[in-house]
Amino acid sequence: MTHYLHYLAAIVLLAMAGYALARHLAHDKNGINFTLSGIVRFGLLGILAVNGLVLVWCNLAGVILPPGFIIFLDISPIVLVMLLLGVTGFCWVTKRSWIVVRTVGAEER
Repeated sequence: MTHYLHYLAAIVLLAMAGYALARHLAHDKNGINFTLSGIVRFGLLGILAVNGLVLVWCNLAGVILPPGFIIFLDISPIVLVMLLLGVTGFCWVTKRSWIVVRTVGAEER
C-alpha cells in the first residue's frame, strides 16, 4: 500500500513539474525568470525525481544491483528531502522567491 501511495505522489509531482517546465519553455515566460534559490530548489526536486525513477527501476523483477548502491538509493531520498527542507526553510526565513517577475515597459515592446 505504501508503495502505491509513493507512486501516486511521484506521478503527481512529475506531472506538475512537467507542466511547469513545458509552460516555461513554451515562451510563456512574460518576464518570469528563476532566481538562484529557485534553480537550487528545482534542481533538488529534479534529482529527487530521478532518484525515485531509479528506485522504481531497481524494484523491478530481474534487476540486480550491488548492495552498496541499493543502500545509497534507499538513503539518498531522505538526504535530498532534508536538504530541500533546509533550503526551503532558509529561503522562507530570508524571504527569497523561486522566481522574479520583470515588468516590460511600453517602450521595450
